[in-house]
Amino acid sequence: MKKVMFSLAAVAAMLLMSSCGNKSANGTEAAADAEVAEVAYEHFKIEKYNASVDLVKGMRRTDDPQMDNGGLFTVVPEDADDFPIYGCVDASVYESYEEYTDERIQSEFNSIPEESVDKVIDLEKKEFSYAVPGETISEYHRCIYKGNLSASVTVAYSEKYAKQLGGEICDHILQSLQFDE
Repeated sequence: MKKVMFSLAAVAAMLLMSSCGNKSANGTEAAADAEVAEVAYEHFKIEKYNASVDLVKGMRRTDDPQMDNGGLFTVVPEDADDFPIYGCVDASVYESYEEYTDERIQSEFNSIPEESVDKVIDLEKKEFSYAVPGETISEYHRCIYKGNLSASVTVAYSEKYAKQLGGEICDHILQSLQFDE
């Protein structure tokens, strides 16, 4: 009986740690699942570095559109008095003088804040991800590397915007970050 209970606990723990798509980790509710199929995405291309990420359709760019290394996008508020907004996606690419080796990627992974959870690194794919839970705002991060380029996407939101950016939507945005061929 102890073995069965331990096995069940181990499986449950692995499921909880598997991704930011875990509804309890993302602060979303079961009702949001029914609406995930209705989410439309726009493909945002970072031309200079041949990278891209999917955004929830209708997000508003809030940084300088002349920036050529990415962009900051926010959820459009329900009305003009709906401030401060805290539902955003930040996607960016940076060019380094040196190539990103496994050791360098591991070093960056090791510098993730201590309060982070769900830390996962895959040196074969040259990527890592992690989450930073907060009392008012939660953040979900994914970083990928190719040669001397690093690309990152952060999905951050308060409980109010969990329905628009949490759960499977967060997973989709994080996993869509890529260097295009």
